Amino acid sequence: MFQQTILPEVIRVESIITIHCYDYCPDFSFAGEQHDFWEMVYIDVGEVCIVADNESYTLGSGEAFFHKPNEFHSIRANNVYASVIVITFETDSKHLFQLVDQIISFTEKQKRIISEILKEAVETFAEPLDIVNQRSLIKRTDAPFGAEQILKTYLEQMLIDIVRSQAQSSENLSN
Repeated sequence: MFQQTILPEVIRVESIITIHCYDYCPDFSFAGEQHDFWEMVYIDVGEVCIVADNESYTLGSGEAFFHKPNEFHSIRANNVYASVIVITFETDSKHLFQLVDQIISFTEKQKRIISEILKEAVETFAEPLDIVNQRSLIKRTDAPFGAEQILKTYLEQMLIDIVRSQAQSSENLSN
């Protein structure tokens, strides 16, 4: 007799709110916002300054920051052009709280996954990813089969890999 192996979901993304890819000019500044879902800010090129609640951080190429739900946050370019990817999403996973209040340096694997997320988003959603006040994602009528699920699983895979990397970094520091 065969026995099932239950596959637990340690990080489950319930929904993606927005996926943005912005090119900021050197004097760009966004006063800030607060919302009840997670926001990941990833710097592809350049440098930005962010504020999370009352703490300031400077992020450069290949670095990310996770804003937890209901955290006031703002961003500005640090006097250089910056290419920034912002993904907002909902999850009940408590594991993401391990990532708050710190700058996360992406591994090559995580950079590849975020690249795949962007490619899939362009094929899935009708509007460009640089609309600032976009409040909803509109699915393309010709989106590939399973596109939204692929986005979800890419995002979950990236988040799991980041939590793993952070745990390994913490472990290495304590040894």
